[in-house]
Amino acid sequence: MKKLILFFLLSCLIVGVHAVLGKSIQESESPNSWIWVHANDNRSEKEWRDVLTKISDSGIEGILFGGSPEQVRNIAPLTKEFSLSLHAWMWGMNRPDLAEKHPEWLSVNQNGESIEDKKAYVDYYKFMCPAIPGVKDFLKELVEDYASIEELDGIHLDYIRYVDVILPTTLQPKYDINQDKAYPEWDYGYHPYLVEKYKSEYGIDPLTLENPENDQQWLQFRFDQVTEVVDELTTLAHNRGKLISSAVFPSPSMSREMVYQDWGKWKLDFYFPMVYHNFYNAELDWVGEQLKEGVETVDGDVFGGMFIPAFSEKGELKKALEIAEENGAKGISIFDYNSVKDHQWEEIKSALK
Repeated sequence: MKKLILFFLLSCLIVGVHAVLGKSIQESESPNSWIWVHANDNRSEKEWRDVLTKISDSGIEGILFGGSPEQVRNIAPLTKEFSLSLHAWMWGMNRPDLAEKHPEWLSVNQNGESIEDKKAYVDYYKFMCPAIPGVKDFLKELVEDYASIEELDGIHLDYIRYVDVILPTTLQPKYDINQDKAYPEWDYGYHPYLVEKYKSEYGIDPLTLENPENDQQWLQFRFDQVTEVVDELTTLAHNRGKLISSAVFPSPSMSREMVYQDWGKWKLDFYFPMVYHNFYNAELDWVGEQLKEGVETVDGDVFGGMFIPAFSEKGELKKALEIAEENGAKGISIFDYNSVKDHQWEEIKSALK
């Protein structure tokens, strides 16, 4: 009887701890403005303090910091001195480092060509197959490493998708291609492991389909492989008391079509749609349309990712922030620190005032 009572009390304590932790993670007030910042080992501590001063003085409240766990561990205490929220910015499926050790895990297109043997757009595109257990284990271990940093507030996922099956409008001429639809050369997600997994579940070889790039069941299956990875990383981050966010394509519908990224089904704390309007020959109103779809689809806070070189005229960034907020976004994020010109810091400060 005593053992039963003790077990009951311990169970209540565990449930209570998780309830408090969940509340602190989900209901804590989040920043309304962020900036992507790359690690730079050549910067001294004084130079980093100058960087953080500039960011803080502008009104930006959060940093998405791209660097190794050790680099994040070094910068984290400094960000707290400036009362800045900090998320470790880590790449997901695009892992050039992992490709060197495991080229056999790299993604394969519909033509049977591995990205190891045939370049997809740029040399640094080394996308992994999301279904492979070793890929999942690698990403989970990386999240664990980041989450061990006490001062870190969260994990920020990037490239958590497949290779672009359709590039943004303004980028296609750069590669002398016209992607008016999905074509086999750019249709990735045919790694033998993933194909066999689908055959085992549905009894169908996707390569025998007449138009596999348009088969909704096969498409959704591929979407779900990435979503499963995101779900596992989300659970892991939350269990370690960290928030989790991701950079995603402009809207849930565009993401599914362009990069097989079904972020409308994810359960993140924050979402950062990259609404880079100049990539799509679009006006600022388009930013609002994309963000509105995301806001209406997910539960977490949505922040409009702004490509700072696109804002050349005074007042444009402030207008973009207004449009984002009018359409339900919590705020914006700037890409990236290195791209911000001196005169734009005042523009950012004015926009965030």
